[in-house]
Amino acid sequence: MTKKVKNKNGAVTIEMVAAEAGVSKTTVSFVLNNNPTISEKTRRKVLDIVQSLRYQPNVNARNLSSRKNKTICVVVPEFGHIFEDPYFSRALGGVYDEIEAMDYRITLRKASLSFASNKEFLNLFRSSEISGMIYVGSTLDDYYLADFAGSDFPFVFMNSYLPGVEIPYVMVDCVKVGLLATNHLISLGHKRIARVAGSSNTVTARDIGVGYRKALREAGIEYDSKLEIGDTYSPEAAVEAVLKLLDSDKSATAFMVANDIMAYSIMEALNRKGMRIPGDCAVIGCDNIDFSRLISPPLTSVDLKVFETARETVRLLFKTIEAGAEKVQMSKIIEPKLIIRSSCGEKNIIA
Repeated sequence: MTKKVKNKNGAVTIEMVAAEAGVSKTTVSFVLNNNPTISEKTRRKVLDIVQSLRYQPNVNARNLSSRKNKTICVVVPEFGHIFEDPYFSRALGGVYDEIEAMDYRITLRKASLSFASNKEFLNLFRSSEISGMIYVGSTLDDYYLADFAGSDFPFVFMNSYLPGVEIPYVMVDCVKVGLLATNHLISLGHKRIARVAGSSNTVTARDIGVGYRKALREAGIEYDSKLEIGDTYSPEAAVEAVLKLLDSDKSATAFMVANDIMAYSIMEALNRKGMRIPGDCAVIGCDNIDFSRLISPPLTSVDLKVFETARETVRLLFKTIEAGAEKVQMSKIIEPKLIIRSSCGEKNIIA
C-alpha cells in the first residue's frame, strides 16, 4: 500500500488518495463532485479508497477551487446579431444545457480583435478564471488559436477545426452534407445545380463544397464553377447572387443553399419573379431549423444535428479537462440527416 501522505495537520491528502487509486487528483475531485464523465468502475475504486483511508475533503479548499475553476468559456465569432441567428442560438442552448448539467457555469466571449491580439483566450486560463474553452464556429482566419495545440489548456472546437492543427473538435460531417443535398437533387433529375455557398473562410462551407463537387463527379455531371455563387451567409447577398445568376444563365433548375434562412429568402425572391417552387426550380437548405417545416412549400433540408454536436463538444471538453497534462487529441464527427419535404418536388420532374 502507498505510504499515507499527510499534510501538516496530519490529515490524509487528496494526493495520497490519487496515488493509491492510480488516478489523477482531477479524477478524485471529479468523483467527489459526482461528475458524470467518470466511469462507474473508476468512481467505485476511488470511493472505496476514500472510505478505507477515511479521507475528509477540505470543504473550504473545495469551495475555493469551485469558484476558480467551475467555469467554461464559450467563444463565438464577432458579428452583429449573432444571438438572433438560429444556428448559434441552438448551438449555445445545447452547450448551456450540457454545461449546466455538469454543475459548471458558463461565460461568453466574442472573438474580438483584442481577444486575439492580446491573447485574452490564454489569459483567461492563466488567471484561473476558467477551466475550459469551447469555440463555436471559428473561421479559417483564426490561426491564433493554434496556440492551444502546444498548451495544456482544455480547448475544443465546435463545428469547425483548423486544417493541419491538432486541436480536438466535434463537428457534423460537412462533406456528407454536400453529398446528401446534391445527390437528392440529382436523383430528382437535376443536372444544373447551383450552390449558394456561404462564407468561404469557414471549413463547413469549404467541406460542403467538396461534397457537392464529389456528387456531381460521381454522377458524371460536368462541374461548372459559375454555378457556385455567394461568399457570405447574408440572406440579402444570397438573393442578389441568385438573381444575378438567373439573369445571365437561366439553365439552373435547383439551388443548394448554405443555410435555411438564406434558402427561405431565395424562395421568396424566386416567387416574386413568378417562378414556382418546386415546379420551376427546386431549393434545398442546410440546418433543418423548426421554421423550415412551416413555410410554404416546406423546405427540404439537411439536419446538421446542432444539439447533438453541442452536447458532444461539452462532453469531449470535460474528458480533456479530466485528462490534464496527458491531453486528449480525440475528435468526433456527427452524421447529418436529409429531411425531405416539398421544396424539391417529386422524382423525375426535370426532363
